[in-house]
Amino acid sequence: MKNIVIATGLLLFASCSKTNEEIITTHQWKHGGGYPAAGDWIDFSREAVTFSNDTVYHNNTPVAVADSISTHYGEYRLHLKSLSGKGSGTYVEKGEK
Repeated sequence: MKNIVIATGLLLFASCSKTNEEIITTHQWKHGGGYPAAGDWIDFSREAVTFSNDTVYHNNTPVAVADSISTHYGEYRLHLKSLSGKGSGTYVEKGEK
């Protein structure tokens, strides 16, 4: 019985987890440091900025690649690398769309 409860809990936890793409596209992001690979503010609800696979596009032109996502005091941090080779930057979650 105990194993069933544990297995059910793990399944519920796994099914509730968001993918990185869901996290990225459902939040707005403010530049927080480093090179502003995709500008000062990223809002994927606007038509000009889109995300596909691991790439950020601005006006259908690829500008950055999502390197990783981390959390800091319960807030997401998005780490992007510039496709122009100018550097990388960190973006801070500023709420869901």
